[in-house]
Order: sequence, then structure tokens, then C-alpha cells
Amino acid sequence: MAALVKNLRRAAEIVAVICFTAMFAGFILQVVMRYGLNSPLDWTQELCIVLYLFGVFWTAAFLLKERDHVAFTVIYDHAPVRARRVMAAIGAIAIGVAFAADLPAAWDYIAYMGRQTTPVMRLRFDLVFGIFLIFMVAVVWRSGLTLRHLLGANWRAHVASVADIQEEEGK
Repeated sequence: MAALVKNLRRAAEIVAVICFTAMFAGFILQVVMRYGLNSPLDWTQELCIVLYLFGVFWTAAFLLKERDHVAFTVIYDHAPVRARRVMAAIGAIAIGVAFAADLPAAWDYIAYMGRQTTPVMRLRFDLVFGIFLIFMVAVVWRSGLTLRHLLGANWRAHVASVADIQEEEGK
């Protein structure tokens, strides 16, 4: 199972690298065409926007760990360990329930947007915004995993703050 997860993570990294590389190449091509050859291309800007949207949600869904996300933990870091467990569980439930509750509406809107296309490349908007639905499912899944870890025997490892980790490394 660990090998499968490692291979899937590696595949997700490759997709993200291809996405951001193509976006950067499109950006450079646009700069060269606009300022070097005085002949701007319309499709490169749209390509960069679509790839940026896809890349951000893909990376957030499959590659970033929970501690990689921006979080305001001033109160959490100073709370006792058991209180952190409760706060983390409430947060996981709130995020998971909110995203799960919004899935049908997001699906409906993305399906509705499939009738329209992007102005230049004529990409259907349901394909462009479909990655958001995948991101939402990943958030619900991760919230469930977080809650499972918090209810398990090794829950203390999942509520450690950055200060705790630094303190353990210093000893």
C-alpha cells in the first residue's frame, strides 16, 4: 500500500510540474511575442490562466500536507494538548461537512458552466472548473482522515504544533 501511495504521489508531482512548466513556457512565449516581435498571442494568456487554476487546485488537493497550508494557530499553539485535539477535531468536522454539503451545488454549477467556453481556446468551462470539484472531494477525504487520526491511539502526533516540533528537535 505504501508503494502505491508513493507512486500516486509521484504521478501527482509529475502532473503539477508539467502544468507549471507549460504555464511558464506560455508566459515566456507571450513575453517574446509581445515585446520581442510586437505580435502578441491571445491564447497564451488564456492558457496561463487555465493552467494556473488547474495547478493550484491540483497541488492543494494532492501534494500539500495540512501543515503546508496557511493557518493562524496563535491560540492553538498555546492550548493544552487535549484542547488542541478538540479544536483540530472541530475544525476537521467543520471543513469536511462544509465542503461535503457544497458538493452538489458545485457539481450543478460546473455542469451548468459546461454550456459555455473560454473566449479564445474554446475550452468548455466544465473542464476548466472540474478540478475544483476534485479539490473539494480531496478536502472532504483529508478531513475524514484527520478526524480518524485524531480519534486513533496516536493522536498526539497529529496535534503537535510547530513550537512542539522545534522544542523536540532542540532537545
